[in-house]
Amino acid sequence: MGRLFFIGGVGIIVLVLLFFPIYLTLNLHYDMNRKKFCFLFNLYKTIKIIGGYITPYPKGVALHVSPKKAILLQYKEFERETKKISFFKSIRLYRLAVMTETGANYLLGSYFLNLIIKIIVAIKKDSIKDINTNIWLENGDIFRVSIRAEWYFNGYTVLKELIKVLKEKMDSLWKKKATKSIV
Repeated sequence: MGRLFFIGGVGIIVLVLLFFPIYLTLNLHYDMNRKKFCFLFNLYKTIKIIGGYITPYPKGVALHVSPKKAILLQYKEFERETKKISFFKSIRLYRLAVMTETGANYLLGSYFLNLIIKIIVAIKKDSIKDINTNIWLENGDIFRVSIRAEWYFNGYTVLKELIKVLKEKMDSLWKKKATKSIV
């Protein structure tokens, strides 16, 4: 009888992990005067995954996640990593908020940035629940952009995408092996 409850509990946990929506929030902030580009990834708006600020270095960018720790990412790795897993195809943008504080010098660029965002959202309107873009005109040489994007996905879509990537990898390895055996 205990085994039945254990199997039932494990089954319920697996179903919840596969089909319960997972919300991932990204907060970005760029301040031109301080030359800082800050980021924060949260799970369900409360659980911090990673956060810090980004600075460039000659071969790529450095993600400073603590005062003593930085993750170095080379530009060459960006292209390779994005081709490996198409995770972003399986998640949906849920909410988007863009707030721009600008002086008169950058007003035209800020306006076009917000216009482009609104056009992209109008094209993908079926999956986005809420969009909010604001421009604040400030006095002086100021340019700050704050973005909050919220995505949702579930374990099933991620697992399906992972299986597809593994299948493609196995097919390519099989083709390489078959061409080597022929030659």
